[in-house]
Amino acid sequence: MAKQILQLLWNFRVINAVVAIARQESALVLYTWFPYGSPRTCTQLRVTTLNYWVFEDSGRFLLGSSLFPQKIPHDLKGCSIKVSTTEIEPFVILPYNNNPDVTSKDGLEGRLFQSIMKMNLRFQLNLTGNEKWGDKLPNNTWTGIKRNPFNDVSELGFGALLLDTELCEVLECTDPHLKDSLVWHVRRPNQVPQRKGLYRSFEKET
Repeated sequence: MAKQILQLLWNFRVINAVVAIARQESALVLYTWFPYGSPRTCTQLRVTTLNYWVFEDSGRFLLGSSLFPQKIPHDLKGCSIKVSTTEIEPFVILPYNNNPDVTSKDGLEGRLFQSIMKMNLRFQLNLTGNEKWGDKLPNNTWTGIKRNPFNDVSELGFGALLLDTELCEVLECTDPHLKDSLVWHVRRPNQVPQRKGLYRSFEKET
């Protein structure tokens, strides 16, 4: 039962979860799991007993372990993640004619991603082609980079993505690493010679 519940939560990418199951009438057994525990398991779910809650003496935990320990280690044991992106200079520059088998990328966000690679992980690259970032369709689905996390095609997407309030309600959006500004252009008023500007404000038609 605990494994099925944790697996269901993992389908929604919920990791920091605890499942309590009664063992007869004497205690609750608390279960959880830890991803990236070894190169063989990576994100393969394996249930671990975290603690026990015994009912005697008004109730107490049997062990002193934390209920919500750190789940994502700094060393991902060479496990692989699925990444979606599109080439858009100067943010993402892909060598080898957009070959999905490339192992290095350049550009602003490409270099940021390379810093994540220092956590000892590998990646599978998915290029979105002409769909690029993607659009929302009438049936409330998406195309491009924005679609792939929903279809389990990728776990991470980047490539000059703009903050989308609606999309950030269903996906985890990081803090922006680059900000820009927009300006509006409006027509200027007719030029008035300086000598007329001195008395024009006193005219009745002004």
